[in-house]
Amino acid sequence: MQLVFLLKRRRTQTNNSMHLRFRPGILMFLALFSTGAISAQTVNLTVNKMPLDKVCKEIEKQTGYYFVYPKDRISQQLVSVELKNTGVQTALEKIFDGSPYQYKVVDKVVAVQAAGNRTKDVTAEIAVDTLTVTGTVSSTDGGFLQNASITTSRTKKNALSDVKGNFVLRGVERGENIQITYVGYKPKIEPVVNPIVYVVMMRAENTLDNVVVKAYGTTTKRYSTGNIVTVSGKDIQNLPVQNPLEALEGRVPGLVIARANNSPSAPFRMEVRGRNALNAQISSDPMIIIDGVPQTILNFNTGGYEGTLLKKAFVQFGLDQSGSNIGLNPLFGLNVNDIESISVLKDAEATSIYGSRGANGVILINTKKARAGVSKLDVGFSEGFTKVARYTDALNLQDYLQMRREMYQNSGVTPSKVLGSPGYAPELMIWDSTRYTDWQRYFYGGTGKYTTANLALSGGSGNNSYRISGGYSKEVSLSTVSGSDQSGNVLVSLSNTSLNNRLRTSLQSNFTTTSSNSIKVPSLWNYAPNLPDPFDSVGNINWNVLKQASINTSSFNYLKQTTSSKSNRLNSNLNIGYTLMKGLEFSAIMGYSYSNTNTESISPRSSYNIAAGESKGLHNVGNSVLINLNLEPQISYSTTIGQGNLNVLVGGTYQSTSSKNLYITSSGYSSDDYINSLSNAGTSSTFNRNAQYKYSGAFTSIGYNYAGKYIVSLSGRRDGSSKFGPNNRFGNFGAVGLGWIITEESFAQKFLPKAINYLKLRASYGTTGSDGVGDYQYLAQWGNFSGDYHSDYDGLKPNVVKLAANPSFHWQLNKKSEIGIEWELFNRFSFSADVYDNRCNNQLVGYPLASFTGFTTITANLPANVKNSGFDFAVNAQLVQTKDVRWSFNLNLNLQDNKLISYPGLENSPYKNVYKVGDPLNNNYVLKSLGIDPQTGLRMYEDANKDGKIYVNSEVLAGTADDDRIITLDMNARFNGGFGTSFSFKRWSVNTQFAFSRKYMWNTMLTIPNTNFYNTSYYSFNHRWTYPGQTDATIAKPTLTGDAQFAQSDASYQMVNLIRCTSLQLGWSAPNAFIKKMKCSSLVVGMNARNPFLITNFIGIDPENGFQGGVPPTRAITFSINASF
Repeated sequence: MQLVFLLKRRRTQTNNSMHLRFRPGILMFLALFSTGAISAQTVNLTVNKMPLDKVCKEIEKQTGYYFVYPKDRISQQLVSVELKNTGVQTALEKIFDGSPYQYKVVDKVVAVQAAGNRTKDVTAEIAVDTLTVTGTVSSTDGGFLQNASITTSRTKKNALSDVKGNFVLRGVERGENIQITYVGYKPKIEPVVNPIVYVVMMRAENTLDNVVVKAYGTTTKRYSTGNIVTVSGKDIQNLPVQNPLEALEGRVPGLVIARANNSPSAPFRMEVRGRNALNAQISSDPMIIIDGVPQTILNFNTGGYEGTLLKKAFVQFGLDQSGSNIGLNPLFGLNVNDIESISVLKDAEATSIYGSRGANGVILINTKKARAGVSKLDVGFSEGFTKVARYTDALNLQDYLQMRREMYQNSGVTPSKVLGSPGYAPELMIWDSTRYTDWQRYFYGGTGKYTTANLALSGGSGNNSYRISGGYSKEVSLSTVSGSDQSGNVLVSLSNTSLNNRLRTSLQSNFTTTSSNSIKVPSLWNYAPNLPDPFDSVGNINWNVLKQASINTSSFNYLKQTTSSKSNRLNSNLNIGYTLMKGLEFSAIMGYSYSNTNTESISPRSSYNIAAGESKGLHNVGNSVLINLNLEPQISYSTTIGQGNLNVLVGGTYQSTSSKNLYITSSGYSSDDYINSLSNAGTSSTFNRNAQYKYSGAFTSIGYNYAGKYIVSLSGRRDGSSKFGPNNRFGNFGAVGLGWIITEESFAQKFLPKAINYLKLRASYGTTGSDGVGDYQYLAQWGNFSGDYHSDYDGLKPNVVKLAANPSFHWQLNKKSEIGIEWELFNRFSFSADVYDNRCNNQLVGYPLASFTGFTTITANLPANVKNSGFDFAVNAQLVQTKDVRWSFNLNLNLQDNKLISYPGLENSPYKNVYKVGDPLNNNYVLKSLGIDPQTGLRMYEDANKDGKIYVNSEVLAGTADDDRIITLDMNARFNGGFGTSFSFKRWSVNTQFAFSRKYMWNTMLTIPNTNFYNTSYYSFNHRWTYPGQTDATIAKPTLTGDAQFAQSDASYQMVNLIRCTSLQLGWSAPNAFIKKMKCSSLVVGMNARNPFLITNFIGIDPENGFQGGVPPTRAITFSINASF
């Protein structure tokens, strides 16, 4: 930040005073920083005896520099000079050569004064008591900064700048310091010398003063009382991902992301600090807001007779509600290069103002906005490949055949060629014993392709700015035999400020189109390595071979079946703000989102074994339309009270979400020639469903920052939801946050080590609600959907009640509390630690009913109380900061404990056999394995009730009655987190990020399969029992009968440690000489990798994605070039 002090003498000193001339554009010109050396601009001027002040004006017109000079005398100085394409520095030297004036250049301000005149001579004439300081605060791009905070050090005077950046401080002592602060800019402390101050603020680069996006505004980490983690768009740009949430893995403590599968378009399941609800049908996903527009989705669930249960969810089917495919992630196709920042709001202070919608946390995604500046064109292109990241270590042919022989021998069975006999062994008796196929590499051992292209144009003046960008991405994944996932998007950002700076409007509109089509690869990795080719010479499925192998034909059906989805989406936000008076603003946020998704799946006759009576072709099509409308008017007021700044916000919310779905399924085709025609199907069924959700609320927040060291924030909200009956429709929620910056206290300087430059304590407590149940569950719903057991009446399907209505259920209540500490050492090492406790009561559940009622569930509140408590820790360190070398490191860690702390009447509830008070919700109750019997080679289990048998009875509470499950496994992660580092040396840079966790995983690789002639892993092979008396075996001997209890015991679970490198980026910036030659302002060449490697003790492919076999995750490596003009 640069300060220019302009002196204004008293009228009694007019004869010797320096008068400053102002004009409306002065503030804009003074705000501009020089974009290069002073000689980079040129002057063309030929004058003869022209007054010096007019010469200065001509240079101002040509260069954008601004002159400050003594107007009463400078016009008497005449100048004769001839300048042709002369640099500014040289031009100034020639103009002032031989004159009685001297000059000094500060950025683009040229201060002129008589030679020998010094500031100390002027200031000596100023009164020594107090004075009134006036000034203006602006940014480097020329815009005025409204509500900048200006504070004096001794007299404790406070002021806020107005819409034009102006401020006034009265009664300021000469020589005391003033501090100017503004969100996202470097604070500045300067001594008061002159009564007129002009301030140009520079954007902050340090962690404490960077912008942190919060609910309905911005703050900084220094003054935030809530727990907000922000990931900069710079950290994830150019990564080969088609969903920005994928790039968050390992970057946010307490955020867990699980993929439905490895398709880029597949939905995610997300949790922030654990699951709060007993009801498995209530989504645990956080609220996601893109540019101020909530991404609410109404999820259709037709899982039973109770029928049209509608629940607000973000996972499961996503934008594709037809049910014809696995779903479509709403963020698929959102360009990571258009992301400005992603903020994850976790505690009550940060989320409570969103009410029920923020009960599970909030993720704010902000795309890049229009900013004033010179016109700029950014171009980027990347091309790369995808490969399988990791394969299963499966047996080769020789070891596989040995394992199979042992299996028959251990079972006392002689291998036979006869199909249906107990010893039927085609792998030993029929198939070629020399044929070997590695089925993993057969289906997905090739190389895929990844391509992206990006273009962005931005610029504008201080009042009008724009940014228009477009992107395209395509990935041919190894998880498909054919097809690809493609996405394209256009982002338009426009901003306008009126000439008087009172009216501000901005538009953010993002259009995305996606296409996903493929033939999926089934889980084939563990088929017999000498299995004959499942396809004949013309490419048809060889049904005889599959029958011979006793293989489920559906495994190969997929290879002939196609799925596709196409989606067009629009997300727009219009923000209008008007300053009514100093500190008082009105604004309105109008958001609109629309998506139209078409899906299709085709299963031709050739994909079925028609001779065996399988389906005769299937063609499904679906269409899903989702519309979100959001309106939020707001009034904010900012002022100073005493030594502090007060900010008050009052607003309202209206949201309307509607969804409609059409699904057509056709089957019974006589020929594949007709498979693309719905009208030529033997039978067709059509379903269409509609849903609507409305939400309204009123909210307020009050923030007070006293002396830059005591921060208080209060928020409250009253929510109304259409999901509840008339008597329970509204709920009240609120939060309080407190912060104390200890290092701002005078006494702290006496006892704190000098190494601690920042220390803050903060705490928060608040409540949120939840309305995550089906829509209109308080009303009876009627329908005649297919699948109802009622007989037709006179050829018509009767309308019947679809659910048991309950008008009495009400808001679920979530209580959140947190205590945190933040500190920074040597202005380079920042730390934060948080302890939190979240509790959820009045659980909304689908309460099971007896079947004789005609319904299976009824929506109701249960008194269960669930607690999620834990600890978050984060470190950001600037290890090295020199001219040529920069090295930083980050680490985050989350420890979490989830449990059911109370449930009055649990013993009489339908959940009595599912949950235990004091245990986590995600517990698995299993048998206790006693290891391998050294004599028999069979696995032994503890007979807990000593009744002489090993038995699992899921109808009773684990470990009671005749049930032998006495082991409790908490499936929640023991810990998870991430770490990363960024290193740059001159023009080279390397950035990498890791995610780590420790948790139990169910693993079928810990046994040898006994069906379908399956192969197994070398871990199981090498640790199997092979002879009587063996004591070191951990895997039971292979038998044809297998072990039915293994999957229900602790032996089938593995404690998995995992470290995944989620991203790796290498970049090189071209030198200035080369850039000038290419006529661009920057040029960066890089290599970017997604999921480059994995370190784990997991026996299998990938524990996080649940792949113990089957289609594995892929690694993507791209090479990019990015240029700016």
